Amino acid sequence: MTVLFGHASVIVVCVRENDEDGDNYSSLDWEYNDIPTRNGTNDFGARSAATKHNMRSKKAVTPPCNGRAEQGSGNRWEYDGVITSGGSVRMTITSVAERGERGQGGVRTPDGRPIGTIAAICRGQTLCPDWVNRI
Repeated sequence: MTVLFGHASVIVVCVRENDEDGDNYSSLDWEYNDIPTRNGTNDFGARSAATKHNMRSKKAVTPPCNGRAEQGSGNRWEYDGVITSGGSVRMTITSVAERGERGQGGVRTPDGRPIGTIAAICRGQTLCPDWVNRI
């Protein structure tokens, strides 16, 4: 099974895991925007993706790596990717990232970096199938 992001045909390769700022992992998009995926809460980050959408796979949550934002405005951008098997698309995934460093109420992130991943979903599904988490 292969994960393709945006216009790329490369599996995630620029991920930094468990850094000192409490990120689960981070990536850079093609425009060098820093996209951390923080441990988060039920409203954003890895915990939100896992609890709200059953998206636990690092490779599926981090499409900004080797990708270009498909749509967005201001600080909120969406990155699309596909999961393929045998040359066929099995699932389209979307990761939503907040590029600004201020959260609700204008509170800054403690490390001055962007908020990062706020959601990750399997298109057309409320919950991602369990097989997505095994990629």
